[in-house]
Amino acid sequence: MARTQNLMKIIDRYLATTILHSIGVVLFAATGLEFFILMVAELRDIGQNTYGVAQALLFVLLNLPEQLYQIFPMAGLIGMLMGLGVLANHSELIVLRQAGLSFLAITWRTFKTLICLVALLALMGELLAPKATFYANQYKNDHIHVNNNQDNCSDDVWIKDQQNYLHIGQIDQQQLLHHISWYAFDDQQQLKQFSTAESGQYRNGTWQVTHVHGTLIDRKQVTTFHTAAATWPFNLKPEILRNSVQKPSSLSLRELNASLRFHQKANTTNEPLQLAFWKRIFQPLASLVMMLLAIPFIFGPLRSVSQSLRLVAGIATGFGFYYCNQLLSPVVLLLQLPAFLGASLPCLSFGLLGLFMLMHQKR
Repeated sequence: MARTQNLMKIIDRYLATTILHSIGVVLFAATGLEFFILMVAELRDIGQNTYGVAQALLFVLLNLPEQLYQIFPMAGLIGMLMGLGVLANHSELIVLRQAGLSFLAITWRTFKTLICLVALLALMGELLAPKATFYANQYKNDHIHVNNNQDNCSDDVWIKDQQNYLHIGQIDQQQLLHHISWYAFDDQQQLKQFSTAESGQYRNGTWQVTHVHGTLIDRKQVTTFHTAAATWPFNLKPEILRNSVQKPSSLSLRELNASLRFHQKANTTNEPLQLAFWKRIFQPLASLVMMLLAIPFIFGPLRSVSQSLRLVAGIATGFGFYYCNQLLSPVVLLLQLPAFLGASLPCLSFGLLGLFMLMHQKR
């Protein structure tokens, strides 16, 4: 019994080593390709103020974790096909089957390795990648606009808070607001106050604005006023404001959830934000599904073909998943369907395909 357990442990380690090595090689190649593409995209900005080659290099390196996290389902599938393909070419899978390991037993031992890898990638995608992307964008803006503190990181931001509508003309790198307009409505959706301010800053839990001009409107009269400084009662924290001007795909799950809760309190909907939230939820599952999809491929139609053909099959399947995932997003938003469907359908479709192939191999 102990000898059998030791043998199973050796087999588990060998399978894990082979799979992780192949996936690592594919990820290394994908990293090099992404690095080249991002560097080419930065060529047009090199030379602006103090933004040079060294700064562009650091910017690209900080963006790589997020890029790799997004393409990992495809890279994982190709790596699995290559790793299991090596075992198939050397007849090692046949030896394992002859040693008494069933198809499902090999799948389970592979699954244990993949679940650990996906968990590690999920931690990177939620903890490291969003912060690295945020600091990369901030670092680039600081060097391109080094002599202009007022240069904005975002223009024309509209935010709804309860019955209030806030328009921000510019947001600079220090989270200072410029050219602010505030529209306050009553319960009957009648405009009761309109105010403008030159600038605003978040201090001690409130927004302090300067050079305020306002108009109070009621049924009897219209009153105008002017003050040098005032406090505006917006329940808007700086991190929510920062998240609202970033691409939803670059936000972590925690940041997306905080933004969605703010929109829920404000009785507003943000479909792109909801779609990005559900995509973050399904990203680890998508990676796991795509890698497990390689197992029935190897035991089935790709058992005796060359590695180059397996590579082509993996790339074709991976791109099929990628484009399915990308095309469904605008379709779901256009048809006003639940954002959950846009994020879950590609994963569920390829998951059902893999399950069908697994059951077919079991027979």
